[in-house]
Amino acid sequence: MKSIIASVVCLGVAVFAASPAVQAQTLADYAATPLDSNPRLSPNGRWMATHCRQQSRIAACVYDLQANALLHIIPAPEDTSLEDAYFASDGYLLLSFSSYNTLSTSEGLRHYLVSRSVSLNVESGEVVLLAPNLRSSTNTTNIVSMAINDPESVLMEMNYYRDGQSQVGTRFETRSGFDSSLYRVSLETGGARRIDRSDIMGRVVSATGDVVAETHFDEGSNLLEIREPGRDGAVIYSRQHLSDAPSILGFVGDTDFLAMFPSEQGGYRQIDRTTGDISLPDEHDLDIVERPVWGHDRQLLGFIGEREGLRAQYFYDQQLRADASALEGALGAPVIIESFSADRNMLLLTLSEPGRPQTYYLYERSAGSVAVVAAGYPNLSAQDLPERRFYTYQASDGLEIEGVLTTPAGWTEAAGPLPLILLPHGGPASRDDLDFDWWAQAYASQGYMVLQPNFRGSLGYGVEFQRAGFGEFGDRMIEDSLDGARALQAASLARPGQFCVAGASYGGYAALRAAIMAPEDVGCVVAVAPVTDPVSLLAEARQSGGGVFAYDFWEQYIGDLVFDREEAARISIFRNADALDAPILLMHGDEDSVVPIEASNALRRNMSSEQAFDFILLEGETHFLELSASRQILLNRSLALFDEVLRAD
Repeated sequence: MKSIIASVVCLGVAVFAASPAVQAQTLADYAATPLDSNPRLSPNGRWMATHCRQQSRIAACVYDLQANALLHIIPAPEDTSLEDAYFASDGYLLLSFSSYNTLSTSEGLRHYLVSRSVSLNVESGEVVLLAPNLRSSTNTTNIVSMAINDPESVLMEMNYYRDGQSQVGTRFETRSGFDSSLYRVSLETGGARRIDRSDIMGRVVSATGDVVAETHFDEGSNLLEIREPGRDGAVIYSRQHLSDAPSILGFVGDTDFLAMFPSEQGGYRQIDRTTGDISLPDEHDLDIVERPVWGHDRQLLGFIGEREGLRAQYFYDQQLRADASALEGALGAPVIIESFSADRNMLLLTLSEPGRPQTYYLYERSAGSVAVVAAGYPNLSAQDLPERRFYTYQASDGLEIEGVLTTPAGWTEAAGPLPLILLPHGGPASRDDLDFDWWAQAYASQGYMVLQPNFRGSLGYGVEFQRAGFGEFGDRMIEDSLDGARALQAASLARPGQFCVAGASYGGYAALRAAIMAPEDVGCVVAVAPVTDPVSLLAEARQSGGGVFAYDFWEQYIGDLVFDREEAARISIFRNADALDAPILLMHGDEDSVVPIEASNALRRNMSSEQAFDFILLEGETHFLELSASRQILLNRSLALFDEVLRAD
């Protein structure tokens, strides 16, 4: 927490700010996980919760804003990660934790991501596990309603996919499909009481805890239906879907649901709660829409997304729109309202500036004041940081590709070309933007140019651009990244000759695949938790419960390689390990539940002793590089490799 040090008055708003001492930035500053992030206000505006850094690990911190004091620190239990922290009511904070566990099943040992919710009594500090009687479930974090009329409880939904035999009398019959239970969970004791069980995919539940619709899915016909609740509920919406199935997220007034349609331009649509008619939300000025902004009653207030490459918001709510405009004028930069009290008197916000780490402000309407309350990277907040901008180029087949180019602070073209690092994003259904990026900006702080290509298949450029990546998992999506490097060299921005490629998850796969496809260009590779056998994603989706949606998603990007062994082998990394001539730094966390460590172990087994290959096991690390120590190792070891390969002269 920051103390109030000084104030100025600007456009009628008093701005309180602490002026951090300017220190020389170090790699450790970039490697550090944020000191505070993901701030949330309690409904009454008295408490603030954040993800905070405690001894290099992420914990939850609760601050008393009236007393300007730290109230509670809730560390993640050993071998677990904090996923979320938000207020269920003024008296209780909900926290979710996850861990990667090996469980004994009827099919032998299986690896599972196990997620659990706990509640914190803000006044007493007591923490209780929610739904301890449901330990057989791997996920007790699906809170579907805060039940705002009852501040002592929430509603939790447990959804299962049945796939096996069941006994009916003396006969056994194969049954598959969804099974869903709804529980009322006490925030004081953690006890869970089941209030409904149905053969459905899920429910739409209001903020007050009323079930207003049900989702049904027939796997035989791929028919998804949204129905009014009850056995004979009227059909509201009916259509065949797989990975493009809509998800109902909340409400637009009394007449419509807000739903996400993954395959539609812009994604979000309104569904009439009576007729099922689909319509676009009211107009907004965002270039890209990422997620809704909700009121405490789960009503749509606006959207958060991007405008000209930066995080931005658009509010339908007139009061919040006016607040955002006034605060932008007072603070000199676009603001993002991250959270607000139920009466709108207290607003938590941050500024949206290219390449700048987030600093969090608290606006108190009744006092007309703004105070700095938290900062993600205080040692970097006053620094001249590496600069980020968009760079557009043409792929070799003529498709226009946009990437994010990061260069050292103060660098200009007159200073001459720089050694180049390609840093393709993971996903692959994702994108890079102009926000602060600790990884890319750390490399640029050491004198490298970094290009993060938004290759075809990336989000944010329309449905057709995303579909252009379908079936190109190991081909054109990789070529797009390589074409970006060649474009920078042709423009004399990047040094001629070899460059290095780094990435995580799909980005790690892309780095390794680039080295196979262009061995003369790729001088070295850094791959963190890489996919090394794409067909394994399809196989895992096919075997997992309810995996029809995941299988369809991966099949679009990869193609159905399960039965095409030749094509599966061609785009596999570990099956082509002998083609990896460039020096490779491979890193993987032993708690990775997204791309299990076996993916890296399979590659290691196929590498020969003659190949330049280093492997680092990141102990206690997940898929997302959540530990400062892991990030520090990555930066130190990868930069040493880059210096050796790209600055040998």
